[in-house]
Amino acid sequence: MTSQQTANKDELSFGIELEFLFYFLDPEQVALLEADGVTPDPDALTVDADEEARLPPPLILPEGIKFDNEYHDFDDYQDPPRDWAVSLIQQAILSVRGARLDNQPMPAGTPESYGSLYVMSDHMDSHSGWTIKNDITVQDKDMKIRGYSCLSFEITSPALWDRPESHRQVYLVLQEFLKRFRLRVNIHTGFHCHVGAGVETDEEEDEEQQQKAKTTLMPGYGVPEGRGAKHSLGVFKRAAALMWAADGFLCHAHPPERGLNVYSPPIRFCSRLSRGLQTRYVQSESGWEADIKEFPLGDATVGASSVAESADLLLPEQDLPSHKFPRVDDRRFPVERPEKADDEACKRFEAMSDRQSITSINDLSNKTVYGGVGHIMRCKSRPEVAQLFAPPNATAYYNRPNYNLRDYLGGDFDSASLGTGTVEFREATGTMSPEWVSAWSNICLGFFRFARDASDARFNAVVAQLAKAEAAAQGRTTTTTTPRDSEHRYDMISLLFDMGLFAEGLFLERKLRKDALRFWYPNRLGKRKTNAGTEVEEGGEPYETHWQTNRGADDDESIPSVESSPFLQSPTEWFEASGSAAAALQSSYQGGPSG
Repeated sequence: MTSQQTANKDELSFGIELEFLFYFLDPEQVALLEADGVTPDPDALTVDADEEARLPPPLILPEGIKFDNEYHDFDDYQDPPRDWAVSLIQQAILSVRGARLDNQPMPAGTPESYGSLYVMSDHMDSHSGWTIKNDITVQDKDMKIRGYSCLSFEITSPALWDRPESHRQVYLVLQEFLKRFRLRVNIHTGFHCHVGAGVETDEEEDEEQQQKAKTTLMPGYGVPEGRGAKHSLGVFKRAAALMWAADGFLCHAHPPERGLNVYSPPIRFCSRLSRGLQTRYVQSESGWEADIKEFPLGDATVGASSVAESADLLLPEQDLPSHKFPRVDDRRFPVERPEKADDEACKRFEAMSDRQSITSINDLSNKTVYGGVGHIMRCKSRPEVAQLFAPPNATAYYNRPNYNLRDYLGGDFDSASLGTGTVEFREATGTMSPEWVSAWSNICLGFFRFARDASDARFNAVVAQLAKAEAAAQGRTTTTTTPRDSEHRYDMISLLFDMGLFAEGLFLERKLRKDALRFWYPNRLGKRKTNAGTEVEEGGEPYETHWQTNRGADDDESIPSVESSPFLQSPTEWFEASGSAAAALQSSYQGGPSG
């Protein structure tokens, strides 16, 4: 029987997925580069001496291991270089006290207290340890670095309880990676965070899950013993409502092209709820066949008044932390996804995907905060909420949106998902920064902490602030004051403060104000220098897209301006360790998540 570590009442759990590229030197290629009379590839980047001094020593492929520099070989997990690289990554993970690998027991001599961080106590359970996988979607074909070859990896953490020690383990594991390896992230890499509620025991199984076990599993297939616990309906609806309301706000923590990414379509553009659709799950008498049919939702504003328009359930604005806590400066981040992408985001999107993922905002039925929140809060079950976030049947959108509730869809989807019971946040771009991984994980968890703990008055007041700011940005409010007063004064940093995420809000504001592109893409991304010092563009020929950009007919096709090191560096090199925001953030990681 799968065992679950002892958890506090209503304690949350989390896990992360990270995608990256692992670089190493091939001795045969190095020898060829050093041979007399050999002309270097003019399109290949050379790591200069200054960069070498800031990086860990390069890894050299051991003698006897051959490596064919073709990408189809990278996809083979049994490729000898991959086995060698996996063993090095495993050593880095195990160097962190309390960390364990998937399907392996805790290292000998580890104090028992570390075991309490894991949701799954049995090391043979799924999600019980760090897992190293190949990911064929991660590639770097257009970046050549002299003498180097690379392998693509996806790393998943174990399911951990939302405790300071758990966040510290993730932080230290990533820190070890940066100390030991030369890594890259690029436009093809992603960072996903899962938020769960632990593991469901037989005694705690609710009626919804009992019905699922009876009707959705084919004969001969047992129900997994380690089913993920479901978030309670009330918390789940609140969290989903906050995701809907904050989607246009929080998206600005990520590169603009992530909202156009086929693998994380945004719920405000690509969900049934945005198109004014709902579903009904119709099951046959046999219990093995079913069909999901879509029907119109009706009036998109129905139910809104019950959420935040009741005056007796609203806090005065001055009682919200965002109206008192100091900001870096007086500017505010946008509150909507941009209808036009700038040239740099356009080019990154063109290099990332050849599939359209967003249609015109004019095709949407629900365009406002309350237009969706009202419907979410009226739902009577978790699958009903999840189906609202799923893409419409008539579209070709990827079935995992930026806020992915797939584990809650009900019916056959539950058996296919292995019952993890988590909500997946998919929009963050690839990173190996321990600071940002810790901060974003806390933000994802913060949605559910706030949904669980906030009073009705505070929750409704925050939703009201989001709705008010969005309405102001859309010009749906009348103003009799100055233009300055007509601007929205609430943004994603305000939201984080009101959710109790002060350190995370300060960290994010400082990073984005300082240099957003460097924060999102710390590697060389849009340019690379040849040995002659000229600059060439990454990626292939651009193609026609169906979404609007700022590019005009006379555009000079200028290439993205971000310029950085080819490899990720230690946090001590590129993370600003001074200042109140960084100090508060570091303190929060040592003393526990803020909020």
